[in-house]
Formats: sequence, C-alpha cells, structure tokens
Amino acid sequence: MSGATQTLNLPPTTAGLFCQRLDLTFERISPQVADWTGVPLDRWLREKDLFEGLLDPADRSAVCRALPLAARPQGLVQCFRLRHAQTGAPIPITEFRYALRDEHGYIQAYEGLWVANLEPRLRSASWKQALAVLTRGLAHDFNNALTGMVALSEHFLSLTDPQHPFREGLDLIHQGARTAAKLAHRLLRLHDQKPGQQTVLDLNSTVAELGELLSRCISKRAQLEWSLCAKPLPVQADAVELQQAICFLALNAAEATPGHGKIRLETSWHAQSPQARYLAGQPLQRPVGCLAISDTGCGMPAEQLDLIMEPLFSTKNSDQALGLGLHHVRQFVQAHGGALSVESAPGRGSTFSLWLPLAALD
Repeated sequence: MSGATQTLNLPPTTAGLFCQRLDLTFERISPQVADWTGVPLDRWLREKDLFEGLLDPADRSAVCRALPLAARPQGLVQCFRLRHAQTGAPIPITEFRYALRDEHGYIQAYEGLWVANLEPRLRSASWKQALAVLTRGLAHDFNNALTGMVALSEHFLSLTDPQHPFREGLDLIHQGARTAAKLAHRLLRLHDQKPGQQTVLDLNSTVAELGELLSRCISKRAQLEWSLCAKPLPVQADAVELQQAICFLALNAAEATPGHGKIRLETSWHAQSPQARYLAGQPLQRPVGCLAISDTGCGMPAEQLDLIMEPLFSTKNSDQALGLGLHHVRQFVQAHGGALSVESAPGRGSTFSLWLPLAALD
C-alpha cells in the first residue's frame, strides 16, 4: 500500500478515494474530503477517532456494525452522514468499500470510494441523466427476462396434466412472472414520460395507476390502501411531476411507519381548501382536489414540522434518508399553484394533504 494521496478526475465535492486501516485510521484519503468536512487532510491521516467522531450519531452504530461486510467478494455499499466539523451540517455519503488482503488472505485494510450526495449534484442534469439511463436499462432487461419466464411457464403448463403434482407450482410461477412483468412495464412507461408539459389530468386516475405499483414497493414496510372520490378531479399538472410528488409522499410515509403499519391514500373534492398547517402554498379560495396520504407511524412534534421541508433535513435514523423528497414536493406545489398541509403528533402518525386547484372543463 502506498502513502501517496490519490484523487479522482471528477468535479470538486463529488467523490474521493480512501484507504483505511483496521483501526479506522487512514493511510490515504482524497483532499476533497477535507473540503467537505472542514477537517485538514493531515488530521484525517493521523487521528484515530476522527472518522467515528464525524459520523452522525444516528448512523454511527449501524456503520460500525456493517464494516465486516466489506470482507465479502462484492464488498460493501452503504449510506451515512458525516457532520461538518465547524457547522455541524450533515453531509450525506454513499460509500463503496472493499477489503484489501495479504497473500495469506488476511484483511489488512479497507479501500474504497466516498460519493458526497450533495443536493446540487443530485439535481444536476448530467447526474440525473446517468441514473436515468442506468435504471431504464435495468428495467428493460428485467422486463425482457420476465417475458421469457412467462412464455416458458405457459409452454410447460400446456404440457402438464392438471392433476400433475407440479401443476400448482407452475401456475404460481406463471402468475408471479406475469405480475412482475406488468410492474416492470409500468416502470418503463413511467420512465419514458418527459416532465415539463402541463395537461389536464384526473387526480383519481393518477392515484389509481400508481397505487398498485406503490403497494408492491412498500409491501414489506406497510399495507397500502386507497379510496377515490366519486367526483372527477381534473387538475392542470405536469404528469411526471405529479407522479413523482405522490411517490415521494407515499415513500416518506412508508419510511415513517415502523413494523407493518398502514398507509392510506384518499382523494376528495372541496369547495375551497380549509384552514390547516400549510408547509407550502396558501389556502385556495376555489374548488380544489385533495390527495391525503396518512400513515400510522410515530408522528412528529410541532418543532420538527417547521423544518421538514428543508433540503437534507430528515427525521429518520435510516442511513439512506437524504431528506430531499419533501423539498421536491414543495417545489411541485409552488410550480402548480397548489398547497401542502400536514397534521402530525408524536404517537399519532402523520397526514400530508396535497391541494391542487381543479381545472375548468368546457
């Protein structure tokens, strides 16, 4: 192992390489990390407890417990937050860590890459485009593989007697593959839509279309149910941004729901939006459509409600929580002349209500 510092040919404050000994001191680390954290490079290279000390207290134990997983052939990927030494501001990090072994196979150190998940980079067009190409390619390959599974299971079903002991299992494989293929197709269709064009949409239809997809995504966390208004709810909105806002709110509710709680999506019609605690926008004195997303989670105290719309603020202990979802919902609300309100209290769960002006239909 060399003592020379390595750097990546990437924009500043984007990524940095490191080599860390088993006692968590660093043999080398990229200068970018000093810029992120406000800690000089020489301190990173000599102070044993610096890394643990800068870890967010909510993430510290999980990060330390996960370190042995870097010994696996595939290494370790985890997310955590460092705290700036002077300001205490959170710095969300995605870490790619691998074990370095000697000729006898014993681990001597860890080597890897830190990527700073700062909001400007997350919002940059090039970063979004790279992620979009990757995820769409994976979804497309997944859909193709499922199509083959559906066809093959149909073929074997046609050759199998209804009384054959394998028949029931083949039926389950066929049904599961068809369901997964349908979800992959919906993901591809959602991906192919382009933001930037507002059209008249029915809020009920949008919620119904996303309902099944969301229920599959969060089924291990919570049970999702939805209730749709009997009246049509036409809203003037960007279809992609509306779907993103709904997904952010639903996934935020799932993150806040411990165990296997419930999440409810409910649409409704109102002559005007009521008095409430608004996080974004103002009450609308005209007919509005409302989507209320309720969870049975832990709820939030009043002092947190004033902070939850800020980028990178998160109430979750999850090391993957970056706190950007509600910030994007606020931007959607502001761009569409709507409003977002919240009802929450510790131990009573939360309800986020998205209010959008109804479009006049000729």
